[in-house]
Amino acid sequence: MDNAMNMEDRLLEKGESFFAKGSLDLAVQMFREVLDLNPRRKEAHNNLGCVFFQQGVMDKAEESLLRAYAQDCDYLNAADNLAELYKQMKNYRRELFFRQEAVKIEQDNPSRWNALALCWLELGNAAEVQRAFEKSLSLDGGQAQIRDLLAELASMNKEAAAV
Repeated sequence: MDNAMNMEDRLLEKGESFFAKGSLDLAVQMFREVLDLNPRRKEAHNNLGCVFFQQGVMDKAEESLLRAYAQDCDYLNAADNLAELYKQMKNYRRELFFRQEAVKIEQDNPSRWNALALCWLELGNAAEVQRAFEKSLSLDGGQAQIRDLLAELASMNKEAAAV
């Protein structure tokens, strides 16, 4: 078992190295070899999805990323990558689901809340945008840009209420 795991890890590292260097076909080959050894290896599914995303093959990217997520619903990389995939596809409802999952996994990260707020913005829900940005600011009060956006939202809400 140790040898198989070591082989998986080595192949995974090689694939990640190829991916970083832009050798996408070799990266795909390495990740597929990992999956031949262990079809449940979430990192290989995730990385394969990232390669396909980079290549613009969105259906294969989605399939691989969903397989990674199915292996472990608390796997932050898969949730993040699926959110980014759906954002790119302008499927904001699906993006929202995975942004919310990422927030559940890492509740104390203001960046997660900011990404969630921006997704809510795409969906036109100002109250949820405000709630997510407020949570982000409560975690990191030094975000001047977020504070400015919240002030702008408050101003817009006052103007809308006055009409």
